[in-house]
Amino acid sequence: MNRNLLWRGILILGILAGAVAAGTPPKEKISLGLDLQGGMHLVLQVHTEDALRAETDSDMGVLLQQAQEKDKSLSSLRGKRTGDTSFEVTALTPQARDILSEAASRYLSGYSADSETGRMVFTMKADYADNIRAMSVTQAKQTIDNRVNAFGVAEPVIQETSGHRILVQLPGVDDYPAAEFALHWVNFLTPPVEAMRAVLFFGDLPAAADTIYTAVTAAVALVVGAWVFSRSDDRIATEV
Repeated sequence: MNRNLLWRGILILGILAGAVAAGTPPKEKISLGLDLQGGMHLVLQVHTEDALRAETDSDMGVLLQQAQEKDKSLSSLRGKRTGDTSFEVTALTPQARDILSEAASRYLSGYSADSETGRMVFTMKADYADNIRAMSVTQAKQTIDNRVNAFGVAEPVIQETSGHRILVQLPGVDDYPAAEFALHWVNFLTPPVEAMRAVLFFGDLPAAADTIYTAVTAAVALVVGAWVFSRSDDRIATEV
């Protein structure tokens, strides 16, 4: 009986020592999030309307360039953006209108065209506009990814969310002004809609993390040891 108790004790101590050794040091073996490590939490709003305006201006330029290359007499042709997703070209002759219509059918498939006397209005289609919005969010996210990598942040969280927003969580980042400045100056982004600096409520990170890890590991090892001990008692009772 005494020998059985001795082996049980050795087994429990072995399990405890192995569990502690497997996760030591905790800072290198455990990935800590904002709740334990501290850091930065930002929600950035993407101004998709700015992307739409930029795309509308670009498409208007392409249309006028193609029309002017088709007919050099249209070199004085000018357009004007009338909204985030629309523009107009005025002072058109019938010939100029026909050339614009042909160019639009070839190069501006994402627009609908309305023709009036001496004037044409081009409006971006809904599916094309939605695609531009989505692309602007994706491009902003990629830019943020690249800039976060410059900080050397381990396991950052960068996700697209509803409302054309981007969630950014940077565990361990303590240079808040530099991080906010770097992330803010991304095309079509506003200053953070929601910002939070996560701080530890129990003091220094390394000491707190070590204490928490050791306590949890010991508790798990004791539970396993108690289970082994109970199984041994059952086996002994059966043998008796």
